[in-house]
Amino acid sequence: MHVANLGLAHTANGGAMEALLAAGAFGDPTAMTRKELLENAYLQFKDWRRENRIPCSQRRFTEKALVKQCHGFYLTTKAYNARVVAQWLAYVLSVQSEMARDVSDSKLPVHALALLLGLF
Repeated sequence: MHVANLGLAHTANGGAMEALLAAGAFGDPTAMTRKELLENAYLQFKDWRRENRIPCSQRRFTEKALVKQCHGFYLTTKAYNARVVAQWLAYVLSVQSEMARDVSDSKLPVHALALLLGLF
């Protein structure tokens, strides 16, 4: 289960989630609170898990689990859940990267590649 360094997974997942929130992947960040955006993200995560039949005990994404005063964006999860969340984030990043008008100015493909390399 601990195939990947858990701290690295938390850091990569947190950075990816931050990039997706800022890019508007889960709603308009100028019109919605971070709590609402994280709720939308969790609902999409649940749908993705259901569609792909992936078991996971991940609880709702919260600001407390995402932002740490000493680390910045650092998405804390259980070990197995960190890997499932990373797979989902890589999927969302790849979809959002394809939808981005100017990918050369986007950090999304870099985050997607980092998560994919970290999974294997």
